[in-house]
Amino acid sequence: MQKETLEIYEKLIDLRKKIVQRRLAVPNSCFYPMSYLNMQDFLTLKKEDLRTLQLELMTEGLSSLSRSHKHLLYTIERELELLGSMPDRCDTPKHLSPSPEEAYLITEERAKFLKCQNRDNAVMLTLPSNAAEDISFSQILEQETISIVRINTAHDSPKVWKSMADMVKRVNQEKRTSCPIKIYVDMAGPKIRTGAIKKVIEPFRICTKDMHKVIIVPALGNSSHIVYEDERYTSRKAVIAVDETFYADLQNADIVEINDHDRKARFLSVDSWSEEACILKCAKKVEISAQTAIKVQKEKRKYSETFPVNFQKIPEEIRVFEGDTIVLSTKAAFGHLLDGTSYKAIIALQMDKQLFSYLNEQDRVYIDDGKIKLSIIEKTDDTLLCRVERAKANGTVIKEEKGINFPDSFLDIPAITDEDRENFRSVVGFCDIVGVSFTQTDKDIEMMKEMLKENEDIGIVAKIETNKGLQNLPHILASLAAWEKSAVMLARGDLAIEVGFENLAYVQGNILDLCEAAHTPVIYATQILESLMKKNLPSRAEIIDASIAQRTDCVMLNKGTFTKRTIETLEKIILSMQPFFYKHQPLLSKIHEWDGFRDSLKER
Repeated sequence: MQKETLEIYEKLIDLRKKIVQRRLAVPNSCFYPMSYLNMQDFLTLKKEDLRTLQLELMTEGLSSLSRSHKHLLYTIERELELLGSMPDRCDTPKHLSPSPEEAYLITEERAKFLKCQNRDNAVMLTLPSNAAEDISFSQILEQETISIVRINTAHDSPKVWKSMADMVKRVNQEKRTSCPIKIYVDMAGPKIRTGAIKKVIEPFRICTKDMHKVIIVPALGNSSHIVYEDERYTSRKAVIAVDETFYADLQNADIVEINDHDRKARFLSVDSWSEEACILKCAKKVEISAQTAIKVQKEKRKYSETFPVNFQKIPEEIRVFEGDTIVLSTKAAFGHLLDGTSYKAIIALQMDKQLFSYLNEQDRVYIDDGKIKLSIIEKTDDTLLCRVERAKANGTVIKEEKGINFPDSFLDIPAITDEDRENFRSVVGFCDIVGVSFTQTDKDIEMMKEMLKENEDIGIVAKIETNKGLQNLPHILASLAAWEKSAVMLARGDLAIEVGFENLAYVQGNILDLCEAAHTPVIYATQILESLMKKNLPSRAEIIDASIAQRTDCVMLNKGTFTKRTIETLEKIILSMQPFFYKHQPLLSKIHEWDGFRDSLKER
């Protein structure tokens, strides 16, 4: 053996020795002992700086270990055999070191509960509140692209969740008997959110460039509001509710006169009238509010006049800019703008009062997946005075029911709340998989196991979305290894805020590597093809981001308007990547894009 080869051999022997010595015994409750040990091997490997050794191995034509996460010790021992004889090779079986084939089989076996047959990747679709009533949703679910649907208990009610589950059950019985859809239920966890915002009447304009229809309706059972006529939000119509007496006078009218606040008269001709609706032809723009006068001529010099009624109330717009100061309060009944003070607004805070003790001045606060960044200036018993550190140039609107993150504060609370326990009783009868939101320690998983002790066929998913959960991921994976159907969700929305957006790619890679070493399935979640789902136009970055799904076992899509198209696009992305990657491993499949290169050289 040459000197250089001998040095590599000795380094590998030393690395193997460290790996074996650092192994801890496998708990008796563990379903996957090889996974448990291989994860330990990976953690030992990552304690060393092996970049030099990797380069040396590559010069010998051997594996650099960078693609051997699932079968580390096996790969090291095979390389030792190739470099020279190894007398203690016979003790490999007691080390339970999986071969690449065994690692592949374990990984596939553990991910089965997420997937339909003959599919490499599962797709999970978040159900909107109206899924049970929307016929188009059941039609989407009839296609076998969707393996799992997600019900989020942070929204809606047990009655709505049950109706969603019944709809899925019906689709399974009628269309999906060979590959039934599984139901994943997210426990809300200790989510901190913005509270309700004061409701106000907002005037609206009619006869704008995207509006071609104005309808006057009788007030009984109707309201004054704007309606979008298509799913692209590009065409609107206005509905104006008026009292029944005035509405009856419209039957014989040809022209309707509308005067806004500035007394600018606009004349709209009547297109048609029925007992349900009077349709007008648009003219010039005019504002509709509770003070807008609407007239029709009954007889010569006699007019009937009224004002719009039953305006739909909407949350007051609280738009904040960098430098503004706002108050977050646990006592406020609803959020609202503040007049006559130096503070822009007060925001109701849905948060357990005991958590206030974990917050400190100068701590960062993020609202709505980081769209707004604040810093705490002053803290009292029930309020936080905050300065806006980041918002859009034209301001960012604070909305109801949006998540709030405190990345500088470790909120030492269990992931499963009393409300989760109550909700669990409502969903346990139909859920196949349960997600533990804000999993921070293995104790959170043990708590869920205890809740499922009579339902051991239900899968458990640990959602990693906090710094503490990231730090404790090896312990969480060890706990999951003792539950037959288990996985990790890479919940990138909250996690990005916790670790910093600029660090997300690095952290995401580390999580995928460790889960791969532990043979644990991963669900790739948050904002996958988000622009396509909501606006029908994906960004280039989103397409590349979605392609990373090939490293995972399941991709989660959030709800949105363009569901069908988003699912079709994701399916194409996944299929296009399958010939080139399996998990982290590049595959040498055929490509034909450059077939003519050699012939073109001959012709020159």
